[in-house]
Amino acid sequence: VAAPVYVNDYLQEKAITLSSFIGTYAFGAISAGLLGLAAFVRKDRPVQYIIFLEAVAVVLYLLLAGMKSIAVLLIAAYFLGISNAGVRILRITYLVRIVPNRVIGRVNSFFNVINVMMRVSFSALLAIPFFAKPENGGNIIYALIMAGIVGVAAITLYLLKDRFPHEPEEDESTSEPLPPKPSEPVLKA
Repeated sequence: VAAPVYVNDYLQEKAITLSSFIGTYAFGAISAGLLGLAAFVRKDRPVQYIIFLEAVAVVLYLLLAGMKSIAVLLIAAYFLGISNAGVRILRITYLVRIVPNRVIGRVNSFFNVINVMMRVSFSALLAIPFFAKPENGGNIIYALIMAGIVGVAAITLYLLKDRFPHEPEEDESTSEPLPPKPSEPVLKA
């Protein structure tokens, strides 16, 4: 919702700029996968890397809010793609590593529901006339809203980072070995 209105109303650019933004963002997301960010989860504390990527996103959103430059937009798109995909890669890898197999499906479903609810909320917020009218394009900059949201998330993670486990906890349901299989009855002919 925000990118087309941001490009059209705030930057007052054409569809080619939006297409370039989306393509550059996608290239950044692919780059995050190629960087192998999941390896950091095995070696170090992934929460610190997530906080770092969120801080990068905040700086980029603030740059987008302060500058009306296509070059800045495209550079920010690349690094926003890396940040967004990187946080997702690190989060999923961390969850798979920490959460026991017996509850991983429920945990993943919980995060998916929260994701959908936040997307619907943000879409509804940005669809109200104050944001959506073309003549209001310069009144509010979407990048500031995103910087605020991501900034709050990064600060919250930073304050709570010591509460996150770094190694999987022993799961009582899987720590004991399985009992031996009973032997098959022998059928006599």
